Amino acid sequence: SAPTTAVLLMSWIVSISSFNNEFLSQGVFIRRLQLASKSLHLQAPPVRVPERILYSRKLFLRGGSGNEAGYVDLTGDGGVLKMIIKHGVGDERPSKGDDVFTRFNATIASLDNGEIIYNGTLVGGQPFDSSLRDEVPRAFNLGTDVSNKGWAIALASMRRGERAAFLVRSDYAYGESGRTFAGTGTTIPPNATLRYEIELLQWNEVDLLGDGKLLIKYDVHALRRMQHDPMTGPPRHPSESDEAIVSYEGRCGGKVFLSSDGFRTVPLGRGLLPAGLEYVLTHFAVKGGGRYTVTMAPEYLAQSAGHEALGVPHGVPAEFDLELKDWNEVHDRFLDGSLVVTGLGQTADPYAALCKDSGAVNATIMGQGANGGPVFFPTQRLSDLVVGNRDIPEAVEIGISFLRPGQRGVIAVKKSRTEEDAGRFPYGEHLGRDSVWSVEIHSAKRPYQLSVDERVKAAKIRKDWGNELFNLGRYEDALGKYEQGFQVVRYNKDHEDAVKTRLILHLNKAACLQKLAHREEDWRALVDECNAALAIRSSCVKAIFRRGQAYMALNQTEEAAADMRKAVDLEPGHGV
Repeated sequence: SAPTTAVLLMSWIVSISSFNNEFLSQGVFIRRLQLASKSLHLQAPPVRVPERILYSRKLFLRGGSGNEAGYVDLTGDGGVLKMIIKHGVGDERPSKGDDVFTRFNATIASLDNGEIIYNGTLVGGQPFDSSLRDEVPRAFNLGTDVSNKGWAIALASMRRGERAAFLVRSDYAYGESGRTFAGTGTTIPPNATLRYEIELLQWNEVDLLGDGKLLIKYDVHALRRMQHDPMTGPPRHPSESDEAIVSYEGRCGGKVFLSSDGFRTVPLGRGLLPAGLEYVLTHFAVKGGGRYTVTMAPEYLAQSAGHEALGVPHGVPAEFDLELKDWNEVHDRFLDGSLVVTGLGQTADPYAALCKDSGAVNATIMGQGANGGPVFFPTQRLSDLVVGNRDIPEAVEIGISFLRPGQRGVIAVKKSRTEEDAGRFPYGEHLGRDSVWSVEIHSAKRPYQLSVDERVKAAKIRKDWGNELFNLGRYEDALGKYEQGFQVVRYNKDHEDAVKTRLILHLNKAACLQKLAHREEDWRALVDECNAALAIRSSCVKAIFRRGQAYMALNQTEEAAADMRKAVDLEPGHGV
């Protein structure tokens, strides 16, 4: 019969291997059984593989140390067995909560009773997970990302750089229920013993560039607290234009060659720190993330002062201790130094909305001449100051729009940004010189939180401001003010004054676009503004006439003629 033949076949393979004094690994044995069964068109029945063949000489899955096979019992009950393939370095091992980086293969060894067939299917030697198919190491948090306790016990037993094989009995793996992996559909049967081959690369350490030249060891517990804090959101880092408040010390060959001597404020992007440290600060470090140990190759030590100025021999890597206490966000609004806003430190809620145009703020403000000049705007606490309503110089309003509630800031302004406002304020003479403004935002309201009357007032201020700019021939600036005004009242469709203001703003934007139009898309934008105005008032002659002009520029002569005729018909008594 087929079952009898299969058993005889398996016995033959075992006897031949024993005769040749050959040890068959589990995978080789199973493969030979598969090939032989296939050649005879047989389906192998559930069989028990001799432990001598399956686990090399003598390896008891239920108790026993397995020392004869080079395995060590990690749990004392045979639940997790380990055999070192390549020894690691050092005496440290990862512990619970650490981030470990591994390469591994995972297969089903057998059922706990040694059988390799489950429900008529060969399961012994079947892979169920591997990092090698991803071609990159796999990262796990030893505590939150571990799916079975045997895996955690195995990882916690390893040293850096070690490779080892592990046999994990089902009660330390997926137990009597087994598991089906949703992503791959692979099923681990009940009561299955698993085999892992693991290489532990590192833990709590990141190869930031993937070339082994910039390595970061970090305090995983401090970093985890920051990442899991619901108030902070995802990790944030300084940008290359910010000022970092950092502590650092660089060592080479055990000798300190660079030190901040405590925390200091360092402008980034100016070559004042080694390039590797700047990269860590702008791509990895977080406020409150603890101390990092950074190992960098010589090419990442470069500073504007030159490699030799650091006193580090060429070709020698260096190690730094680095801690980011906080950072100041720096915004050069016009990229020419004429308006630079520095937000001092990160707020408790760094994702709070910025104090944008038309929002109302409660703020304390003080203005004085640059370089310690006279105070011309004494410290005042202003309540419900609507940003963009021209109650303070425009440059200061723009600066406030880069700050968040709970934040202090410094706004440095060149005279070219305040001269136009000189005639509007009693301290105007000081606006003809460079100035510095200190601001603290206590609280803020978003534009939609203002009353409808407050929003209409804000829109009208921007409309009138835009008119001033239009009359000066500054059409792009005027278009910007009209758009700001429109955004304030765009959703107030049931308020008569708001609707009329929206109509006027659409017409004014169309007038600006007509002055600025050079491309087809400009004329089509003009058509859109006219259509929006006509949706509010279908008999608006200005909108019809300007749309006709736009159609003419687009060579849509029939539409242009129709609009011109309609405008002529409606002209008497129908202007806006």
